[in-house]
Amino acid sequence: PAVADVGVVMVLLFLVFSVFGVTFLKGTFYKCLESSLTPEELNLVTYPKLVGQLTSAELSWLDVDSPNCGANTWEVGKTPTSRELCSCLNGDWVETIPQNFNNVLSGFALLFEISTTESWVSVMYAAIDQRGTDTQPVRDTNRAWALFFVVFLSLGAFFILELFVGVIIENFSRLRDTKGLVLMTDAQRQWASTQQFIMRIKPEVLLRRPERKLRAICYDFIMPGSNPWFDRFIVAVIIANSIGIATISFGDSDEKSIVLGILNLLFSSIFVVESVLKITALGKGYFRSRWNIFDFVVVCGLVAGFILKISINDQRLAGSISSLISLIRMGRLIRLIRLVKQLRAPFNTMVSVLPGMVNIISLLLLLFFVYAVCGVQLYGTIALQGELNEQANFRSVGNAMLLLLRFSTGEGWMSVMYALLEEREDCCEDIWCCKRDPSLDMCDSNPKYEEASPWCIDEDDYPNCSEVNGCSAGASVFVYFYSFTMIVSFVILNMLVAAVLQAFEASDEGELLDPADLEHFVSVWSEFDPDATWFINASDVQSFLSRLRPPLGMAGQFNAEKGGIYTKDPCLLGIAVNGKKQVNIVNVATLLAKRHAKEELGEQFGELSDDHPIQHRATRHLAGMSSTLGDVYTKEAGVILRAVVRWKRRRRRMAIQMEDGLGHNTTSP
Repeated sequence: PAVADVGVVMVLLFLVFSVFGVTFLKGTFYKCLESSLTPEELNLVTYPKLVGQLTSAELSWLDVDSPNCGANTWEVGKTPTSRELCSCLNGDWVETIPQNFNNVLSGFALLFEISTTESWVSVMYAAIDQRGTDTQPVRDTNRAWALFFVVFLSLGAFFILELFVGVIIENFSRLRDTKGLVLMTDAQRQWASTQQFIMRIKPEVLLRRPERKLRAICYDFIMPGSNPWFDRFIVAVIIANSIGIATISFGDSDEKSIVLGILNLLFSSIFVVESVLKITALGKGYFRSRWNIFDFVVVCGLVAGFILKISINDQRLAGSISSLISLIRMGRLIRLIRLVKQLRAPFNTMVSVLPGMVNIISLLLLLFFVYAVCGVQLYGTIALQGELNEQANFRSVGNAMLLLLRFSTGEGWMSVMYALLEEREDCCEDIWCCKRDPSLDMCDSNPKYEEASPWCIDEDDYPNCSEVNGCSAGASVFVYFYSFTMIVSFVILNMLVAAVLQAFEASDEGELLDPADLEHFVSVWSEFDPDATWFINASDVQSFLSRLRPPLGMAGQFNAEKGGIYTKDPCLLGIAVNGKKQVNIVNVATLLAKRHAKEELGEQFGELSDDHPIQHRATRHLAGMSSTLGDVYTKEAGVILRAVVRWKRRRRRMAIQMEDGLGHNTTSP
């Protein structure tokens, strides 16, 4: 509905500009084709004279016997129009551009086309050059018309397009903030945003300092905690290496190539040494990080490339390998994402938005396929001409999908649309009933395949075949191209923009937490889960909370008087526990965030409904969780109480036995 509202605004805006254009520009986008006239004749058409002022030579140019020429009826005081002179000179009166303002509907079509910023400059130039109805245009005659198109582009293209984007993003936000069919309260929205922020949490492998001396030295040298300059040095080397590769150009001197080769060898050696130091320091732990695996693959590619380059004598192949090595070295730039913290958040956002974009891209591909099949059925047999050529056509579904991909970027769709409307010579109106002999007047409504002369797309593929030569398309092209542009360019592609913007908005921070809180949580968690298994023992939860600083933890808040908070807080007691008496990092973080949200929001705090998408994502981590931390504490407390009871009973029995023994010793002689 909101998109429809924007459509109504667009129609009203287009109506105003269309009426204005029809009022002043109808019948003006025509000219006498220059190639059909001599320079003197063209000058006469451009600047007509009174009939009485025409010279005998000029009168001799006119073909008064032509049925299209009415010169015999001209009076002496008449000034013929450029169109009348063009007809009498046997010239061709043609359109300057395919679009026009001849009526309101044509004006609407023109304005819609240029609102996509496609070929609007050509239309503007035609309006500037025109001099009125049936008059030959002259360059830069009415420059004021540029203002008309600039104003329309500012309102129609930028304003209306931004309205579409804004409406789609607003709908995305509304769907995100809904609780079933009812809008969430502000407190629920804050909790939903915080819970979605928590879902990004992932455990990290804890890197411990090795005990062996060599490995310990390497560890201290490469780790940011002990030597922050190492990563800074690697970043500088990566940037310098990229700059060196970027300076390569065609025609470089031998001296420059030698210097760049030495620098590249030096940089590559540094990368190899870096990998060796890290593998020595971290051992198998080096390969637990995907970034380290990526670095290792790049280094292996560099080494393999240098070996092949040295061992191969073929200069052409060696040059290709050298280019491949440069490409592999450029892959080191991706490492900056991990080493530079400011780049990490946008990259993680791009990765996190990919699953959501898959659904939109799937819908986009489905639309591409539907329109491609329709395009092949409607325009697959039309003869190639102009912009409809061997590279851009509807002869197959594959070609059609590639062409539609080009159209979705707003590139050249109008030129192909009007190429389909152009008249063809010696074409067949109905390709499926035209026979091989063009002289036949009868049309076979039930054509049959003839092995001797089959239908084909290209005569070069099948000798003696009948190449398809369909005539121009009808008005269906407007419905086809306009609907595709509106659905794909204005709606679907903007949905991708909305998904990305939403992901960036959600990645910045939660409503109640910030990224530093999550980083600290993961850091403390890794002390109890050094292998990043996503789980820690339920018995370690209290120790974990005592080391975790607020707002999620209780570091610095625990004392003997407040020790009972662990067994009284319902959020902590609700932490899920699996059969191995372990708790999950996402569930623990979610419930700790819930505890903080209740403290911040108070009575306004509200749970999300079970059918909320975020709740579905949160419950996925509870698979296999059969009990809670409260159940474990209750069970352990029961065990302790039973042990205490048994101990008291045993102590009582021992006391009785001792009393009986003392009494027996007292009464004996």
